[in-house]
This record gives sequence, structure tokens and C-alpha cells, in this order.
Amino acid sequence: MARRIVVSNNSLKLNIGIKLKTLREKNGLSQETISDFLGLNLEFIQKLENGEGRISTVLLERMCELYGCSSRDIIDQDNPKSIEYTQPLSEYIDFLPGIAAVNRIAINLLEMQRLKIAGDQFTSNLK
Repeated sequence: MARRIVVSNNSLKLNIGIKLKTLREKNGLSQETISDFLGLNLEFIQKLENGEGRISTVLLERMCELYGCSSRDIIDQDNPKSIEYTQPLSEYIDFLPGIAAVNRIAINLLEMQRLKIAGDQFTSNLK
């Protein structure tokens, strides 16, 4: 069974909230759209973006899938990375579940490539 971790550090919650809000706004999505997509109430999304809500790793992963980034991109306080789409996701509201699924596949592929490179480097250092 997957372990569920909840982020509760205040500065980290605020940093995560700011990044989630920025990604949502850059993609032209409303808080209502996000709450509907995730099946959560609007007030909870507002609290998350204001750094007041506690976010589980499961929820963070679902949001990252939608925005096409990794949870590491969101959690890393020294990483100002943001994802920009050529067209805002707001134009594709009906396709958000499919977009999230494709993004999840792409994120997993990139992570596998990163791990392969790290493994290759480790192996070459052993020689």
C-alpha cells in the first residue's frame, strides 16, 4: 500500500501554494475548474493556493499531472521552474483528464530517463 505523506511545513506550504496558483493562472484555469477536476471543494483549493491547506502527496501528484510537471518542480524551493503551454489549458477543459494522463506518461518517461542516466554514470564510476 502506498504511503500517504502530508505537507505541513508553513513556508513549504506557501511555496507550493504560490507555484500551484501560478501554474493554474498561466494555463487560464479557474479555481472552480481545478476543484471540479479534482473532486474537491473550492474553499480547499483556495486554502492550498494561499499556503493554508495541507496537501497530500497523492493530491500534489494529481495536480502535477494536470500541469505537466513533477512534484519535485513544485516542492523544490530553489527551483523557480514553471511550465508554459503554447495555448492555455482553459481552451481544453473537456480534455483535462486525458491531458493529465498524457502528462503523467511524459513525466514518468522523463524520470525513467533521468534514472537511467544516473545509473549509467554510477556504473561508469565503478569501472
